[in-house]
Amino acid sequence: MYGSEESLKVVFECAQQFCEPMPVYQQLADIYAKSKKTKEAEGLYKTMVKRFRQNKAVRLSYGTFLLQQGQSDGATVLLQRALKSLPTKARRCLIV
Repeated sequence: MYGSEESLKVVFECAQQFCEPMPVYQQLADIYAKSKKTKEAEGLYKTMVKRFRQNKAVRLSYGTFLLQQGQSDGATVLLQRALKSLPTKARRCLIV
């Protein structure tokens, strides 16, 4: 609405350099999800899971997104992968 994909990419890259990358990714994924751009949001969440492997908040928000989209099978697969890759303390928060 107020810019192009190219300008968004430039601003996103700048924000990653000057701010903490994880909240920047999270905010952009939330913007995509709220604006019904599910394909872009899902791609960004997959990138986040790869980049921030040890962060349980990323997997939690991605799982919530998948459930809101009606993809319970995808959320189940994500949970199984999270249980294998996260440390024991972080696993408890995902299960409860």
